[in-house]
Amino acid sequence: MKTKQLQPVTTGTYGLTSVQALLSYANHNPVFAAWFAEQVRQSGVVRQTHDSRTTLQQSILTLRDEYHATRRALWLLHVIPQRQIRGHELAKQVLASWVHEQEQDARQFIILGLKYGILDYGIIGYPKRRNEPMHVLIRENVAKESHTSAIAQVCTKLSSNIVEQGLMVAKGNAHHLEPELSDWLFGDKHLVIFTSQKSTLKSIHNLLVRDDVPLSCLHDAQGITHLAISPTVYLPQIPGYEKLTLLT
Repeated sequence: MKTKQLQPVTTGTYGLTSVQALLSYANHNPVFAAWFAEQVRQSGVVRQTHDSRTTLQQSILTLRDEYHATRRALWLLHVIPQRQIRGHELAKQVLASWVHEQEQDARQFIILGLKYGILDYGIIGYPKRRNEPMHVLIRENVAKESHTSAIAQVCTKLSSNIVEQGLMVAKGNAHHLEPELSDWLFGDKHLVIFTSQKSTLKSIHNLLVRDDVPLSCLHDAQGITHLAISPTVYLPQIPGYEKLTLLT
């Protein structure tokens, strides 16, 4: 099977995607919202603004608890000033509008949160990694024709490409990798493989490209054959997930 070369995502909105994920989570967690707003203020990343209110969007990134949200927040506030993430200027504008919306007494929540340990992840101590898997989707007819060894080889190639993209953003410094990608790389490197219909595979790919999420894929004359998705993505939240079949 002939394949095209790996093509990294270059649409340039991943900074906004990450910000929207954090703001969506903050909308349901006032303690985290107060802490994050204070972190943004202290970082000097944005200036106060009186722009219109921010519009929150559903996120496909993995922010299911304070651990993931806090680590992504700290990572984002590091990479934005360094311009190490695509769409950093737009991300700064949205953060500035959001910070301005926060209540003046938000700092009271920060004291409450830290006192009771609500936001201890990533701030104090050394929390255990919560490894998220990297998902690989394979078109159904391709999976049927592929031997196990061939699938393993392709998965290694695709996952390595996602790591390479992350290292490029981090300017070669593994300590500055995106949190979930860092945990995956230095953890168990867990891969979950699904088979997918051609239409579902294309739909999921288009959604990831829209949000500028790191991915890696292979093609043949019929379209996408393999799609590897960064561990930053919470796959069950993506439309079409229920149509995927776990490859056993």
